[in-house]
Amino acid sequence: MLPPPSTISRREFTLGAISDNHLLLFSRRAFTMFSRRAFTMFSGRAVTMFCCKGMYYSGCVQIFFEQITFFFIFAAMKQTLQYIKNQLSVGAKNFSPLQRDEIQTLSYLILQFVCKKDKCALLRDKDTQLSANEVAEIEKIVGELKKNRPIQYILGETEFYGLKLAVDENVLIPRPETEELVDLILQGRKERGAGSRILDIATGSGCIAIALAKKMPDAAVYALDISEKALEVARQNAATNHVNVHFFQQDVLSSAPYTPHLTPCSFDTIVSNPPYIPLSEKGDMHANVLDYEPHEALFVPENEPLLFYERIADISRNLFCPYGQLFFEINARFGEEIVQMLCEKGYSDIQIIQDISKQNRFIQALWKKQ
Repeated sequence: MLPPPSTISRREFTLGAISDNHLLLFSRRAFTMFSRRAFTMFSGRAVTMFCCKGMYYSGCVQIFFEQITFFFIFAAMKQTLQYIKNQLSVGAKNFSPLQRDEIQTLSYLILQFVCKKDKCALLRDKDTQLSANEVAEIEKIVGELKKNRPIQYILGETEFYGLKLAVDENVLIPRPETEELVDLILQGRKERGAGSRILDIATGSGCIAIALAKKMPDAAVYALDISEKALEVARQNAATNHVNVHFFQQDVLSSAPYTPHLTPCSFDTIVSNPPYIPLSEKGDMHANVLDYEPHEALFVPENEPLLFYERIADISRNLFCPYGQLFFEINARFGEEIVQMLCEKGYSDIQIIQDISKQNRFIQALWKKQ
């Protein structure tokens, strides 16, 4: 026998193989409640969504529902949190269940974004009911996640070095290890006094340049990228974070890299996190990266893994003042090769530096003009 509506109001479920009579009975109950706006019949809670896909055949009345799902409107915060966790812990087509700690992080991130509250407020207000719009937005976000779309692109923002940055599919999502690259540059300035004129090559979202400009308000910070769409995002981020960064479009691989922005003896610090993944490594990468992040910012030709490093090292020698610092984020596979290349080009004090995960991640080097 089909359970009364009061017993189904507090959980989400899908009706499977039940009899046509039960379906008809259920549909009459449901539509009667909706037509009379009798929301209180659901244990005093309004219903978020009544999704039904079906066909009605006159004559021999038959209702076939492929799926009927109940989910509350005005669901309590803690119930919605559990809904998110349940959805992300179940595999689906082309979607693998996430790890428990990742689910926990994403669940609160979604609620913080939709409800405009920090985590402490969410925990404090766990019995607060959500609006229909908030619940619908949460369901949409979860659906996008199950398509492997990165949460940063879904929300349209991320955090980097304590700054909120806009991101979309025209820019790479800033990684936590890149924050360590910013730390290295700040430490280098503290130790050597350089950093008054900085150039960020392949800036993408502008994360490195903007973080440096925020921490060094007296520095002149320049940043370039080949993509004008990426630069639009970077300019927006600079404005949002109230910093002055000089962004301009430039292809560093072009035969004539020098422009009014790039003149000899212009900079004392140059930093780059360029494309560095050989095409052969595609198979080892997750779908959320391959399907959404810009490939031109990720990959280099298989036979030229140091393509950007060599070019940047060459032009930097002329762009540097008599003394300059060069910082790279690198592919750990090619650390020693990059060191050798820089040494051959006349750089000194070359160091490979590990990230917090003990992976070879950065290189810093000094340039001193003879």
